[in-house]
Amino acid sequence: MRPTRTDLFATLLVAAIIGIYTVYVRHTTGWVVSDTRATTSLVLVLGAAACALGQTDDLFPRNHHRATALYVLWTSVLGITALGAAVIGTVSDSAAALTVLFGATVLLWASATLRHAYAAEPAGPAQRPERGPRTHEVIEPETHSVTKGPTR
Repeated sequence: MRPTRTDLFATLLVAAIIGIYTVYVRHTTGWVVSDTRATTSLVLVLGAAACALGQTDDLFPRNHHRATALYVLWTSVLGITALGAAVIGTVSDSAAALTVLFGATVLLWASATLRHAYAAEPAGPAQRPERGPRTHEVIEPETHSVTKGPTR
């Protein structure tokens, strides 16, 4: 697959997250955010927006490969870790939880971007027709038309 426009927008959101986190680490009284809770909330919102831009419709075909299952497991663990760190960081004002949230968010973005860059194209409708007991009627309608009986 090729990276898409949504990958570009997600990259811009993650670049903003990296910038915000860098300002937080270097200057805890930065102009963007003033404390750990605000930084955690902002990273969570931007990270959720970046994840919402991901395309998962090609991840769950009927016959999936082991690599796809491992990818889904990997990203699920990262997502749960990020969400847990966001809750802990927001409630307890923990800088360590913010660091875990930041790392998990960047890893999720990198995983999705690499998958979009190196995964094979999913089969489209023209390449993968629906299979069923009446597939021939859809593919060759002229040879399987219903003829009406004689009219009176």
